[in-house]
Amino acid sequence: FAARRPHSRIVRSPRDALPGSLIEDFLICTGQVLWTIPQVWIGGRRTWNVTAQERARELPADGMVKDALKLDRAITIARPPAEVWPWVARFGRGAGYYSWDFLDNRGHRHADYLVDAPEPAVGDANKLLGTIRHVDAGRELVWYEEADDFQKILGARVPNAFAFRIDPSEGGGTRVHLRLSIGIPRTLLARAIGRLVTLLDHVMATEMLRRLKFLVETHEERSRLGETNRALAPHQKPGEFRPVTAAP
Repeated sequence: FAARRPHSRIVRSPRDALPGSLIEDFLICTGQVLWTIPQVWIGGRRTWNVTAQERARELPADGMVKDALKLDRAITIARPPAEVWPWVARFGRGAGYYSWDFLDNRGHRHADYLVDAPEPAVGDANKLLGTIRHVDAGRELVWYEEADDFQKILGARVPNAFAFRIDPSEGGGTRVHLRLSIGIPRTLLARAIGRLVTLLDHVMATEMLRRLKFLVETHEERSRLGETNRALAPHQKPGEFRPVTAAP
């Protein structure tokens, strides 16, 4: 199932870059949720496709959230880091989120080409992701948010850090490691919500990594064939992303 998703030329038509069916997306996403429930909701799984070394290593985001619940996912992309970084740099910065658009992108279709955007900088803001707290160009990117939307439910803010780490892999490819660190309060209600967040994030994050892999590995061919969704711009809600250099 995972090998055929997302945007697989087996599942979808060759003109994969064009807008997909909302019904198709909904059905496949529902299938992913049902497949994931026994692993994540019941089994408490917090990793996907990561090595023991990746799970154990420290990332810049680790010190941003105290006593964090850490969720690690990773994927190998058959392209060098220099070709992967531009896609990571545009995540949430005009390109959308490369995942289930009907859930996290308010109906906009994420970009399947490299949108025009400045290089990421500390202080860049996104209404869903928070602000960029750390950038090591070509290697690391960390978004941080206080998530005060949980204040009314849990009586406390839930800080979280969303970190990308890019490393070269064998054969000239790239290893993309994604870690979400969440500061879940130590209450029964908070833990239940944390399990739900883990389930939803697993579905969204693994889908995002698969799509990222597809977008990077097929970018050259799709650009040559003119199979991109430029006509569907904007790919995020206007005003959702604000670079640090922009006026408030």
